[in-house]
Amino acid sequence: ADNPNHGLYRELRERIPGASEKRLLQFTAACHAGGITHANIGQIAYDEHRGVVHFMAASEIRPPVAVDVKTPSPEPQHSIQRIQRSDQLQAQIQSAIQAQNMQARQQGPQGFVPGG
Repeated sequence: ADNPNHGLYRELRERIPGASEKRLLQFTAACHAGGITHANIGQIAYDEHRGVVHFMAASEIRPPVAVDVKTPSPEPQHSIQRIQRSDQLQAQIQSAIQAQNMQARQQGPQGFVPGG
């Protein structure tokens, strides 16, 4: 319950009541990797012909997240590892941004010299 993705999982369980636990974890991991959370999840569309579920963000411009449901759901541990890898990647990106910002502040403003 203290997992930050629990809200997304609950939302998906409510909106896709026939999905198995493994499939719900797969959907949660895919949405999480695509930046879709319980707070911004929008439309969920099922393309029956292709066997693909599309998840859209409601309030942000993001590409939809697509999950092929013709293939079997991965084991729960695989979905959990995908969530963890996504979290690690986001932490690395944030760390790199902070390092760049700190470096830019230390260098100070790069002044414009007219006629330079």
